[in-house]
Amino acid sequence: MAYHRYTVHDVNQPAESLGVYWRLSFFASPIAMVIGYALHAIADSSPWLSISSVPVSTPIVYILLGNLTSSHLWRCSVARRLLGITTPNINGVWQAGVDKSLAGEQQSQTGTFSIEQTWRTISIVLSTAESTSRSTSAALIVDAGVVRLEHQYFATRINRPGSDFKCHQGAAFVDFPLDNCDKADHLTLSYFTETGEFGVVTLIRKPDTIQPDCMLRFCRLLRNEYERFFRKP
Repeated sequence: MAYHRYTVHDVNQPAESLGVYWRLSFFASPIAMVIGYALHAIADSSPWLSISSVPVSTPIVYILLGNLTSSHLWRCSVARRLLGITTPNINGVWQAGVDKSLAGEQQSQTGTFSIEQTWRTISIVLSTAESTSRSTSAALIVDAGVVRLEHQYFATRINRPGSDFKCHQGAAFVDFPLDNCDKADHLTLSYFTETGEFGVVTLIRKPDTIQPDCMLRFCRLLRNEYERFFRKP
């Protein structure tokens, strides 16, 4: 998937980025000290790991924390409270039923609608039998208990004999409930295109894509990294 930046506008909250990065800088120093002490202890008990006694750099820990927060920790309820993150998490995969109208002709299709989101970037894709639509820009607008996702996209044709589909640009929007928006299972997306086509996409979340608890995902990530690092050759 092609990821791109997106904006978040919450009418009841100020921009969160500055506060999040300030809190990350606050945590980076003690975490670097703890890692340094741990490496010193390992080096003392295992002379062959004496290289581990090199001091841990706080700026490096800060950069790693920032990347880890953007990719994983921002979804975790504990990390969100500690860092002051309010950006809605709308990751998911839905079955899509497309009902569209073009030049007075009604058509229906089925496909898959997917959103892959980090704290900084997002990718939105609608795939059907004849085309794939990929987002080029997006914004989340939070107001009155609703999270509205507005995005522009570019649709390309899937090579099929006899298809008269034309590549085009379009715009779409869909509303998520603010509470438990990461578990929203029934949604309605509206769209229109530069070719005059417009329609409605009914979205039903696929059961196996409901996200597990964030702490469970993080523990799995740590376990996988531990096994990868200490795996015997």
